[in-house]
Amino acid sequence: MKKARELRAQAEQQELQVHVELAEKKAAADAHFDGLIDFLFSGHDVVEQLRKKKLSMDTLEKIIERLDERHVAAMGQEHVEAIRLHREGDPIGVEVVEFSRVTSPRDDNEAVYIGALIDCLLEAVSVLDGDLAKKKGGVSNLWKSVTHVESSHWGGGHGAENLRRRLQEKRRERDEQFLERQEELYEAQRVYKKHEPNDSTELPPKPKDDHGFL
Repeated sequence: MKKARELRAQAEQQELQVHVELAEKKAAADAHFDGLIDFLFSGHDVVEQLRKKKLSMDTLEKIIERLDERHVAAMGQEHVEAIRLHREGDPIGVEVVEFSRVTSPRDDNEAVYIGALIDCLLEAVSVLDGDLAKKKGGVSNLWKSVTHVESSHWGGGHGAENLRRRLQEKRRERDEQFLERQEELYEAQRVYKKHEPNDSTELPPKPKDDHGFL
């Protein structure tokens, strides 16, 4: 039994370390792309900033995703989280899971501001798309005259279109994941309540069709 407890504790510690490393990696990535966002919007002309930096489509996609994450946070959307708690009187190491509604502080001004940054970036990229189209003799000539590098690295004259598509995909994925996760938590709470008939804890809300993501 002692050996089993030690192995379980070791596995839990390893799992915790993985989560810590992932969190640190995400924080570093967020800081990097926030820095790029600050650079792009530090001047009076985002188009010129893009020309100076010559960012690839992969990087621009990461920037638009980061802006969208910040917009979601500013919107203060409600969600359900599982919280592990140690109840007074229970043995050390014994925890229970409770589900509760969590709402980030809503900041309407920040949400409007980030939304404007997204629109501004898309418009600036569309200007670069137009520059490339002119260079190639018009939009109709893009498909036959754009090089592989111009297509894969710079968007081939369809950068703004690609970014809008990516933004829609991320929002749809987030909406689907939210619904799935909320339903899982609701079902887990229902099962938990079934074995705790005297507990009057409120069930989490069932998922709805629209959560304000789109």
